Amino acid sequence: MRAAQPTADLALQCSAELPAGNAAALATALEKQHPLWFDEPCAVSNIATLHKISDETVVPLGFGRDIADGGTYQQLLREGVIDLLRLDVHTHGITGMRKLAALAETYYVDVAPWHEGGPIANAAALHAAASIPNFYIAQLTNPAAGTVRDGYFTLSAAPGLGVEVDERELQKGVIA
Repeated sequence: MRAAQPTADLALQCSAELPAGNAAALATALEKQHPLWFDEPCAVSNIATLHKISDETVVPLGFGRDIADGGTYQQLLREGVIDLLRLDVHTHGITGMRKLAALAETYYVDVAPWHEGGPIANAAALHAAASIPNFYIAQLTNPAAGTVRDGYFTLSAAPGLGVEVDERELQKGVIA
């Protein structure tokens, strides 16, 4: 990867599908590549398994894509096994994201919102991210044309989220 694109950043996503031992070995093997983070290396079902990965590697661990319960975030933060909170605007909303980001900030943990959806939710995720002091990076699929300039997302200056809804398309049941 570095040979093809020497300035590219790397983040590894495993969707909680690896056993803890394999996730720890993979994270250790990838340390030399300096990945930004290792996203959901294994399930959050046992804190001891997360400690195994966290204790054996310097690669930052990101969790949260599939977590809806705030208490689970609090436990992960308290145990020190999470380095990056991965919040979804669909699951938590703007207010929920801000509350969890404030909790993470007390543990010196950054927030990297992600979202796989349409332009309205993307705008909501970006506005939430812009209001979070411990915001690190955003991962959005299908960003609207014009919202990315020089590798950075821009916020609209229009009221609210800055999104104009096409009423005709909405009445058809389709939002572009």
